[in-house]
Amino acid sequence: MSIQWRAESKRYVVRGFAAGSEAVSRSFSIKQFDGSKRRALSAAKAFEAELARMGREGSLAAEISRSTTVGELAETYWLERLRSKARSTYDNSLSDWRANIKPVFGDQRITSLRRLTIQRWQNDIGRRDGSNRSAQISLENLRRILHEAVKLGLIAENPAIGVEPVVGIERDRRFLTFDQVVRLADAIGAKARPLVLLAGLAGPRWGEIAGASLHEWDGPRRRLHLTRQLYDKRPPAELVPLKSKQARWIGVPELAAEALDEMVRDRSDLDGPLFPAAVREGLGVGYLRHSNFIRRTFHPAVEDLARSDSAFHRLRFHDLRHSAASIWIQRGAPATVVAAQLGHSTPAFTLRTYAHLYEEDVASAAARIL
Repeated sequence: MSIQWRAESKRYVVRGFAAGSEAVSRSFSIKQFDGSKRRALSAAKAFEAELARMGREGSLAAEISRSTTVGELAETYWLERLRSKARSTYDNSLSDWRANIKPVFGDQRITSLRRLTIQRWQNDIGRRDGSNRSAQISLENLRRILHEAVKLGLIAENPAIGVEPVVGIERDRRFLTFDQVVRLADAIGAKARPLVLLAGLAGPRWGEIAGASLHEWDGPRRRLHLTRQLYDKRPPAELVPLKSKQARWIGVPELAAEALDEMVRDRSDLDGPLFPAAVREGLGVGYLRHSNFIRRTFHPAVEDLARSDSAFHRLRFHDLRHSAASIWIQRGAPATVVAAQLGHSTPAFTLRTYAHLYEEDVASAAARIL
């Protein structure tokens, strides 16, 4: 048995061992005990004593297998492992755990879970959300949690394996034409016009745009070096690695490049953000925040345009990325080039995501076969 103090998360961790390997681990955070470190330590020592007693009686492994809950396993092992991943990965998984998995399975014993129960839960999420995306994410997270139980020997097989994912409605994607992207950029105002043109014609993600530095814009070669992204879904905002973990150069079409050149003409702070929140005396000040930009600038322009063109109805900023992919594909760019531009892991992912955009190419190829 051992007790460890984790200063970064302000909690004690008690670890128990059976058959020569770690069999159980439980956390006692000071938050659970009204901020009292002394009371948290006292509870941790009491649990350690109980584990020691069970170990002497030879019942530790069996009791752990019977009593360990999904919540204990998830918060001790699965979420702890995710702390080494990208911050967005951890935050999204934690949010899904709290919203979809913990309320249903958090207090249930690992050994009590059955495939039928998990399937019903999966179906309920699909009916509630009206799409299959949320249900699939939750099912995959539950599988990973229960995989930890298999590795620890608490259960022989993963009951979430074999559960059918919900077949529902995919989230609708919007695709603007080249002219519609330009129309949106002109309507959104001179200050944000370069940003919209870059997003709608070159396809970088919001975080990649907000995290780009001025010196990373290579005007003469019409390209932008993406090396990091701004993560600001919850404070504090910080620069983190790209989703792909690899820096990349993206090509910037001429119209967007001209707008960028005009925007940075009087800037002298090369290490400052390419799109700062404000510019004072030629210096960029602060990072542009997603929520502020969408609420104050993007949504008002989109709603105004939607009154005369249904293509803008419920348009999201991320749809500009889809629009850029559509424009590049329609202009003849191969899947390998589009994948490199968008930062996709493989061209296969690009083909799977935008397969419908290649249907016309397939029909044209078929017509040429005599």
